[in-house]
Amino acid sequence: MNLHHVFREGIFSLLILQEWFSRSACENWSFRFPRTVKVLKRSSATVPCSFTSPAGYGDVNIIWYIYDSVEYPQAFNKKSPSEVEREYRGRTSLVGDGPNSCSLRINDVKNRESFYPGIDKNTNSYFLHGSRTVTVSFTGCSEDSSCSDWSFRFPESINVSRGSCVEIPCSFSHPKGYKDFNLIWYEANGNSPIYNKLNPWDVAAGYSGRTYLVGNGTNSCSLRMNDVKESGSYYPGVNEDINSYVLNDGRSIRVIVTDDHTYIFVTVGVVCFVLCLLIVGICWRWRNRCSWILTCCTRTAQPTESTYADLTKSDICLDYDILKPGVPRKAPVQEKPLDDSSTYENVSEPKDIIISHENANTKNLKK
Repeated sequence: MNLHHVFREGIFSLLILQEWFSRSACENWSFRFPRTVKVLKRSSATVPCSFTSPAGYGDVNIIWYIYDSVEYPQAFNKKSPSEVEREYRGRTSLVGDGPNSCSLRINDVKNRESFYPGIDKNTNSYFLHGSRTVTVSFTGCSEDSSCSDWSFRFPESINVSRGSCVEIPCSFSHPKGYKDFNLIWYEANGNSPIYNKLNPWDVAAGYSGRTYLVGNGTNSCSLRMNDVKESGSYYPGVNEDINSYVLNDGRSIRVIVTDDHTYIFVTVGVVCFVLCLLIVGICWRWRNRCSWILTCCTRTAQPTESTYADLTKSDICLDYDILKPGVPRKAPVQEKPLDDSSTYENVSEPKDIIISHENANTKNLKK
């Protein structure tokens, strides 16, 4: 009976010693970080943090927990990333220099959330420092009256052949002092992201791996989209509240997809139309000359009678009247050969020639 009592007392003493050593070890842990961090929605949030650990503890595995009244969901786990909640995988990382840094960076912050750091479920700021957590919340341009300082510049529409790529030129400006904000391109039909700089995996179905930012400069938001298949409207921004669609009354760019042969037909048609206009304009300007040419051609086609005087003038200079500007051209007349006995006077007066011939014949008959 005494042995049983001694055994129970020994077990009880060991538990007390274990708890004492555990509390003594926990008292050597401490975590320092702010209570709140405010960022633009869907931008990056950095929570500054530092810690101290017991001397000689060795390598520390920092874990950031998401506050929950029952469970212990994790937002970051240095050694076991597979235990991190799916929505935070690839979006959280430790930043800062030094072995005692536990600063956390969260990309593409979507929801208001509270977090706390530690090394396990029992050694963390929530249990060691009176439920201490940090709340990451949002600030907007309406709160600091900076909405007018945001602007996005891009064309209204752009044409692209089906199956090819398109580059949308874009630039933007933002208020001074803003940093670590995200750049997102949205699809106007449904407001779904087609490009997310800080979280490339969070895009609409069919756009993953097809959209990239191009262009130089910190104020460039130019987008490249590969293998464009359908027409659509898109707009840039940093979150659901600060973008060209909200700030500029629904402004977006229309990407118009055309087939190659349709584009060629339209181009050829436009070129032909322009050429026709040029030809009509030239003819209208020189209409007097065109009319003169038509008149000359018409008169040349009509034969005219010529007198002997005309023939004689033609003998002197055959092509004079024909080549002289402003004088209608006359059809050429074949000349009849003259007798040796004929003279210029006889030819010019044909009636006398007939009479003289009759007289000559009468004289011959009388003889």
